[in-house]
Amino acid sequence: MLWHVTERLLQPGDEIAPGRYGRIVRERGLQHPHFHREQLLEQCREQMGITISRLECSFAFDDLLTASNYAKEAHDEAIFEVELVDVSAPSLRLDILWLTWMVEAGSTDDQQKSWAVAYWRGQSTIDRKADAQSAWEILSPCGLRVLRRSR
Repeated sequence: MLWHVTERLLQPGDEIAPGRYGRIVRERGLQHPHFHREQLLEQCREQMGITISRLECSFAFDDLLTASNYAKEAHDEAIFEVELVDVSAPSLRLDILWLTWMVEAGSTDDQQKSWAVAYWRGQSTIDRKADAQSAWEILSPCGLRVLRRSR
C-alpha cells in the first residue's frame, strides 16, 4: 500500500499527476525554502545516471506512520491511500531523513553532497547514525490514483 500527503481535497478515482512539487520549486525559484537543496539533488542525480527526478515525479510513502508524521509536520495535511497509475513504472525507495539533514543549520557543502549521494543510492540514515529515524518515500515518474482518504 502507498500513501500520499497533500493539502488538496481529492476523491477516490482522482489522479495525481507527477511533477507538481517540481513546478512549485521552479516557479518560486530562490524564494522556495528548498530550492538550493533540490538543485544539488538534481546535480547529483544526473551525475549518478538516475533517471527519476524529484522535480518530475510523484511522491508517496509505503508506511502509514511515516505518512502521518509527514502530514503533521506539513500542518495536518490529508493522507490518501493511492496506487501507481502504471504498476509497471519504475520507482525508487529513498530515506528522506537525508533531506532533513541537508538543510540543517551548520551542515557543510561537503556533508550536503555526501548526504545527497547517500539519498540517491537508497542508503538508510541508520547506516550513518544508529539512532536515526529513517523515513522512506517512494518516487515514481508516473501518476498516482486515489483509492480512499485515510485521514
